[in-house]
Parts: sequence; C-alpha cells; structure tokens
Amino acid sequence: MKRPWLLIAASIVLGELMCFGIGKWVSIVAIIALIVSFAYKKWRGYSIFCLTFLLGVCSMSCVKHSHTEKILGEQKIYLRVHKIEEKEEKILFYGRHVLVYADKRKVGEDICIGNLISCRGEFSPPQPASNPGSFCADLYYKSIGIEKIAFIEEVEIVDHWVNWPKQYLFDIKRQMIKKMQSFASEEVSGFLEAALLGEKSDLSPQMYQLYRKNGIAHLLAISGLHISILGMSLYQLLRKRLRWNFLCSGLCASLILYLYSEFTGASVSVLRASSMLALFFVSQYLGRSYDLLSAMAFSASWILLFSPYQLFQCGFLLSFLAILAIGGPAMSIHRLLQDSKKKEMAQALVVSLSIQIVTMPVIAYFFFSIPLYGVLINLLVIPLMGMIIWSGIFSLCLSAFCIPLAKFMIYPASATLFFYQWICNLCEKLPGHSLLVGRPSMARILISYGIMFFLECFMIFFHQKKKVFAPWKVLSVEAMMMLFFLLFLRHPYPKHTQVTFLDVGQGDGIFLQVGGENIFVDAGSSSNKKLGEYVLCPFLGANAVHHLDAVFLTHADIDHINGILWLIENSDIAVEKIYLPEPAREDEHYDKIKALAKDRQIPILYCAAGDEFLIGRGKFTCLSPKRGEKIENVNAQSIVLWYQEKDFSMMLMGDARIEEEEEILHSKEICPVYVLKAGHHGSKTSTGDHWLRALRPNTVILSYGKKNRYGHPSKEVLKRLEEAGTRVFSTQKSGAIRLETDGKRMKIRGYKRE
Repeated sequence: MKRPWLLIAASIVLGELMCFGIGKWVSIVAIIALIVSFAYKKWRGYSIFCLTFLLGVCSMSCVKHSHTEKILGEQKIYLRVHKIEEKEEKILFYGRHVLVYADKRKVGEDICIGNLISCRGEFSPPQPASNPGSFCADLYYKSIGIEKIAFIEEVEIVDHWVNWPKQYLFDIKRQMIKKMQSFASEEVSGFLEAALLGEKSDLSPQMYQLYRKNGIAHLLAISGLHISILGMSLYQLLRKRLRWNFLCSGLCASLILYLYSEFTGASVSVLRASSMLALFFVSQYLGRSYDLLSAMAFSASWILLFSPYQLFQCGFLLSFLAILAIGGPAMSIHRLLQDSKKKEMAQALVVSLSIQIVTMPVIAYFFFSIPLYGVLINLLVIPLMGMIIWSGIFSLCLSAFCIPLAKFMIYPASATLFFYQWICNLCEKLPGHSLLVGRPSMARILISYGIMFFLECFMIFFHQKKKVFAPWKVLSVEAMMMLFFLLFLRHPYPKHTQVTFLDVGQGDGIFLQVGGENIFVDAGSSSNKKLGEYVLCPFLGANAVHHLDAVFLTHADIDHINGILWLIENSDIAVEKIYLPEPAREDEHYDKIKALAKDRQIPILYCAAGDEFLIGRGKFTCLSPKRGEKIENVNAQSIVLWYQEKDFSMMLMGDARIEEEEEILHSKEICPVYVLKAGHHGSKTSTGDHWLRALRPNTVILSYGKKNRYGHPSKEVLKRLEEAGTRVFSTQKSGAIRLETDGKRMKIRGYKRE
C-alpha cells in the first residue's frame, strides 16, 4: 500500500470525530466504510483501518471522561508541579489535569518544577464558549490535558523534590529573557522572546494585531519555519563542516530539537516540525527517500493519539494543513508547469497560494477575516526570518560576555522587523487588505474541502495524461479559486430578523439584525471588564459585522455601556449614531459617552416616549422616559423600546422599574408581546404582576451573571414568571440566546446546551 500513514492518520481522525460526536454523518460514514471494507476483504488496508479507527475512538474516550470529577468546588488539594508559566501579575502551576493561578507577588519564585504543593481554592472545569465567536476554554484546556482550574491565594510547599532537568531549562529561559531585555528594544525583545523562546507575555499587542491582519502572525510563534531553520542548519553543520556521519548528526540534531521543544513549551507546531525533521534524519541514515505527506501523517497520528482534542485547535489545523498544501496541491500543480524562465518564481507563488487556499476555511473560522495580500507579504518576509533568528541567537550568546557587542549584533533583527512593520503598514493602506468574512458554517467548510479534493483529483488526472500548462494560466486559476472561496465562505446576512441576547455576565447586551441594519441595544458588564475585547469584537467578527447603524444606550450604568465605549474607542467598528434617553441632555452621568462620541464624530440623538424609529422591516417605539421630565434616578431614565414586525413584538426594558411599567400602562395601550426582556436583570424592583398580565409574554429573557452579588434574578420575579406561565431563558444558563423571526413565526435557542 502506498503511503499507509495517510490511511492511519485519516482513520484516527475519523474515530476521534465519531467518539466526540460531531454529528450523525460521521457515525454513518464510519459504519458504512467498515461494512464495505469487511465485505470486500481484498482491500489490504482493512485491518489497519479498523485498528487505528478503534485507537482513535479509545483515545478520545479516555480524555472525554474526566479523571478529576471529584476535584470540584472549594477544597484543598495536593499538586505535583509539572510546569510553571509566568505572566505579568500571575504565576501558573500545571499539575496532572489541574491548573492553578496564583498571585506572583504573594508566591514569589520559591516553587520549582517537581515540588509537591498544597493549595486551597474553588476548582471548576473550563467553560465552553457562551457567545458566537468567543474563545472556547473547554476545548483548549482539554487539548493540553487540563480539566480543572482554580485561582488561589496561598501555596505551601509540601515536598521539595525538584525535577532538575526541567527546572534548569526553566531557569535558563528566565535568564535569557532578562538578557534579551537588556540589549534589545521592547518591541524587538518581545518578538524574539516569542519567536525563539516561546514566551508571548512581553509581545506587543499592536504588533500581534498588525501581523495577524496581514497574515504573518505565524512568525510570532515558534513554528515549523523556525524549527526547520535551526534543525537543518545544525544538521548541515554537523554533516558538512564537522564531517560527522549520518547517524551521529541525526541523533545529535534530534536530541537538541527535543530539548529545544521542551525549553519552549512544546507547542504543536514545534512537535510537528521536530518529529518530521527526525524522520528526515532517519531517512538520510537509511538511504531511503523522504515522503513529506507520510511524515506529516505520522506526526499527526502520534500527536492525536496522545492529545485528541488538538483536532479542534487552530494551531494544529493550520500547521498540518500548510504541510498538506505543500505536499498535495502545490506538488501537483508544480508537475503541471511548463519549463520557462519564470518557472521558479511561479513555483514560489504556487506554494504560497496553495497554503492560503487550503488554510482559508480554518483561518475564516477562527479569525473571521482573510488577509488578501498575505500571499505576497509571506513571499517577502519568510526568506528574511533566518536573519532575525540567527541575529537573535548570536546576540544572546554575546550578551553573556559583552552587552555592547550584543546590541550591535541585534541590528540586523531590528532592521528586518522595521521592514516587516513598514510592509504591513503599506499593505493596510491598500483596498481590501483584510476581508471580513465572518465565521463560515461547518457545511460550507466541508463543501470547500470537498471541492479542493476533487480539484486535486483533476490535477492528478492531468499529470497522468502528461499535460502541462503555462505558469500564468495556472496562477490565474489559483487566483480565481481563492476569490471563489472568499465569496463562498462569507457569513451570509440573515434572511429574517435576528435578535441575539449576549451572555455578558452581569449586564446587558442585545444585538439586532433587521433588514440589512445592525443595531445594539446596550452592551455592558460589571463582571467582565474586557467585554468589548473578549465578547463584542469576536461576536461582531463572527457575524461579519464591520459597522453599527444605531446604538441605543438605555441609561448610563456601567453594566450597560462599557462594552460599547470600548468598541468606539479601540476597535475598527464604525458607529453611525447613538441614541440616549431624553434626560441625558443635562445629566453628567453621560458626559463620557458624549465626549467620546464628539471625538469620533458620532451624532447623538435623544429619544423619549412617543418617538418611533423605522428599522428595516420593523419599527421601534419608545415608551419611556417621558419628554420634558427631570429624572434623577438613573434606572428610571431607561429607554423602554417596543419592537414590532408584522405579528411579532418584543419589549426591551433596560433597568426600568415597576414605577415606569405602571406609567406606561396608564399612558398607552399595550398589546401582548412574544418576547419580554426582563428589566434590571430580574431584580424584584422590575417585572411587576400588572406588567406581566398586560404583556402576557410567550418568552422572557433574563440577563445576569453567575453568583452575582445583587442576587439577580430575585425569587419573587421567578415566582411571578412561573405564575404567568411564561417560558424563561437566561443567559447565565443558556449562554447567548438567539431569536429569529419572519414576523409570524419565532425560533429561539441558547448557544450553550442546558
């Protein structure tokens, strides 16, 4: 059988997907394949497929069922430290399936790798994403073997035994970081710490965003590129300069790569590149040809068997898909190119385009945007990476003897990074430098890879027919395919009205998409200080939203506005206009909002009872506050919005109290509504009996944070809702709640499984 490791890797992936339960289709395909292969035992790979398929199922099953179910809640545990990470204010101790965060100032640097420590804290499992686009802590931590996390105040060393090899590597890394900061600028040292030592805590956020938008963020991690430069340089040095034989050169280079991977944190891309290089050294020793795809499949197989949840991680997927693109489509296209003077340049473009196309669905899924000029930028920056790496290594070595000489030696790295920044800034000025496509559906991703597979089959067919094509024709076809996938993967705007009640913790955040318009009604949280960065931006990116047609801020409480303020101040999201309640004209609580809007040239409009706003297919009617009244209580100032679209209606309350509810009932006839967003997060001061009897809501939405200090929602309100016979959804339990309506029927579901 040709390339059996590809079959092994594919069957392991299939087994793990089936066990994870991605969908019924995986089980159906697996069962059909087993039946067919059993019926036709002439297939030599049958036994290999069955064995490795079962290995994949068992591997995922072992990790899926928790090893630490008893470690939950407030308790004291003993932890053998396997790994230590230092952040700005926190220090992280990794144990067997457990991770604890401690205050760096209180713990100090006394604890070593291998120590047995006792610590008390509240242990909880990492949580899955509760909003579209948000980071899924559950899958990430499972991929690195962590099942429980706690934040602790005090740590006590019980056993002082030290794992000296790992501790020495950790201490050397600390010293290298300090040395690097002594001879390089903050930006250069941050880059080199990330690219050489695997330490990203000092990396400039501005640099990361710049590189990410231009498709070269892989340079900021220790990737296969770095390992290839170091590993092959070392191997060539031993073989050609020192005249070592194949065995000694390969063993020495492999050992150094293993130590380096441990030293830098053993990321997936490092493990992949190291294992593939080790296989290359073995092939050199045995005198056999090296097959890139077989080496890739072998590397993927052992990584997935030991860490099956890596299958769902961006780093794993991008690292292996890039190699698959080089060994698959790029190699097939290379065979179809006519010989010409421009063939070498065409080959470089083919490789870069192939990687871009093959990784595009995954990039869109995790990052929501595609760097259009990433192909060309990578062609310019990748050849210069060797200069940065060797400049950094030589400077580190020289810093042990002479800091001025180290400062001189770092100039090539500094100059190259300046060029990187210049080319990225230049490309950002070009039209469409980063195309926001949103998060594509799994169906679109699978269809995309299905199309790529059939195209690969066609290229193999053309090669067998010994057909060749001019380079410009091949590149034109690749460019058209890239354009096709850009359009195909784009997240579509919903056909019907969509309302999303975001899980913002203790606060409110309501996003509406109506007839082509994007509207926010509040977006703030008192429990999540980085709401804009970690919830709103990813959510808008996942939905391919780059502008907001209107923002309604019901009142000035921080748990309703801080996310919007962050968006206006720090993001590229354009806001067309902001609506504030009528009393905000003279209220100093709104001064910060007004100043920020003025600075960004965003018009502010004031609304009061009786105002109507036509939005797409629907209409907003403002029911409160009354015009001309001076209201001191900030909650009483809340804008109450009544949304109507054909037969569908919805009431959004802000933090309006029972008093405001009664005033509305006395001043306007209110029809029953489908959906009521309960006022003030379910506080007993809102959602009164009269209000519920008048509105008779089919569904009530509660937005509050877990274990909040206000006691929301109150037992009284929950009892009122139960007596009213209404269906209740809460963001704390369901995560983001998405409602979709065509004006007649309504669908509603939570993002998390309850």
